[in-house]
Order: sequence, then C-alpha cells, then structure tokens
Amino acid sequence: MVILVAVSAFAFFGDCQSELCGHVAEGHLADMRWPDFTDYRLHVQNFYEPVGYALSWTRDGAPTRQAGAVIDVLRQADSKGLDPEDYDGPRWTARLERLHSAPPLEADLARFDLAVTVAAMRYASDLHIGRLNPGSLHPAFDMEHEKDDLASLLRKRLVAAEDVGAVFSAIEPPFEGYQRTLEVLQSYIHGANEDDGDVLPSAPKPVEPGSLYPGARRLSRLLQRLGDLAPDAVPATDQYTRVLVDAVKRFQARHGLEPDGRIGAATWAELNTPLRRRVLQLQLTLERWRWVPHEFARPPIVVNIPEFELRALNRSYRTEL
Repeated sequence: MVILVAVSAFAFFGDCQSELCGHVAEGHLADMRWPDFTDYRLHVQNFYEPVGYALSWTRDGAPTRQAGAVIDVLRQADSKGLDPEDYDGPRWTARLERLHSAPPLEADLARFDLAVTVAAMRYASDLHIGRLNPGSLHPAFDMEHEKDDLASLLRKRLVAAEDVGAVFSAIEPPFEGYQRTLEVLQSYIHGANEDDGDVLPSAPKPVEPGSLYPGARRLSRLLQRLGDLAPDAVPATDQYTRVLVDAVKRFQARHGLEPDGRIGAATWAELNTPLRRRVLQLQLTLERWRWVPHEFARPPIVVNIPEFELRALNRSYRTEL
C-alpha cells in the first residue's frame, strides 16, 4: 500500500520564524511581476540559509549601494536585449519609496530584500545562458546546471561588489559577435524610437540608379538611421542619386543581397522591414549567443554557414583567421 502525505514547504525549512524565511519557503512573492519563483527557490535558499536569513540588501533600513546598483542594471535590461519587466523594472520606484518611510516596516524590508535577490538571479541566469533553456529543444543542449552558482555569484561577488556592472558583464558571452550585436542593438533601438514608420513605395519595376523615385526622401532618412548614409547627405529631389545608390549598396551587402544598387523586390522587402522587427531579431540573436558554451577546451573554429565565412578564434575568443 502506498500512502501519500501532503507536506508543507515549510517542513523543508526547519523552524521558519522570519518573514523572509516564510516567503522563501512559499516560493512566492505577490508584488513581483512574476510572483512564483519556485524554480529558483533552492538557489534563493542557498543564498540566505548560510547567513541565517539575514537581510542582505539593506543596512539600517536603507538599501545598500550595491542594491541600488543592481536595481539600475535591472531597469536597463533592454540594453542587453532583455525585458526590464521580467526583473520588476517599473516596480522598483514604489518599493524604494516605501523604504524611505520612517521607519520602514519589517515586512517591507523582507519583501524588498527577497525581490532584489530573485530579480538579480533571474537576470543573471537570462544574461548568462538565455531566457529559454535550449534543453527544451534537445536534451544535449540542457544548460540548467549553469544556474548552480547563482547563490555564490550573489553572495560572494554582488552583495559587497565595488562594481556591480562589471560582475554582470563578466558572466556574459565572451565573443566578438555577441559584443557587436549588443552595439548594433543600441543603434536599432534608437532608430526605432526615432523612425516615423513610413513605408517605401513600391515600383512596377526595379528602381535604377539615376531614375526618379518618389520614396527617395524616406529612403534617405531610413539609411541615415541605419548608418548606411551620412547624416548630411539629404537629397533635394526625388532622384535616386549616386550617393543614395552607394548607401543602398552598403545596405544590400549587410543583408546578404547582391550589392548592385538596384531596388528590386528583395531589397524593397528588406528596406521595409520595420525597425522594431529588427530589434526583435537582434534580441533573438543575443539569446542564441547565450546558448553557446562560454568556454572551450581549445580555441574553436566557427563556421557561419549563411555568410560562407570561417573564423578561427584564439584563447581569448578573438578572431585570428
């Protein structure tokens, strides 16, 4: 006979007296964007248990300098291709205001401390190995074990860090391609925020260099935002000038198209892809970079199949060949 016994989560946490310990045992914090953190509960427990569930991100009722720096990083998660909402980005202002009351309530201190811990762990994990575990696609790519050091990362490196940003940067992928993608993402986010969203008009046949094209002004603004055209190179007419042709050639080369300067169907489709979609593509590219192992037993050779390029990296993962 099999006897099923319902056991409270508190049973696994011994004599859970404090507000903080109780929330950890429940694996739930109601005022977070994603309240259920049971998938991180063991890591959170490993973070607090060695210090007897003492508060780690406040001193004398006020947030530590490190807590403030962590919150700043979480609020700017979009700069890394992540969503600040996932780490309570808009919620930190109200939490900080509650702590500035005189004196802050013990319950507010406990919830604040736990929120910083859970959000920092989620952010560190997403930054390091991605939001989606590729093991869900194939068991050989399972990266769940990479989360094992989260408690140690926070306790040994973040809680008393001189430079919180540097600690997070150290766990990002070490590859040139990843860094270039981050840089391009910033320019596309800026361009998407500034772009008017106009669509280039189609033409019955490819637009040839030197011909008249009613979308020349829109094309000029777009290529300037993308960096393919100098900021001061604005055509005064609807003519498809040599300056614009050269900029289109640069755009075509970057998008795997024949750089002939003619605006045919394929080039028109790429030019009319909304910049918000480009931002999403770059975010997904960063996600895939995070799935790549961050260390190799020997310097790797990387083959980019669509690009028809092979690169040999050195031990610092910089391109040598």
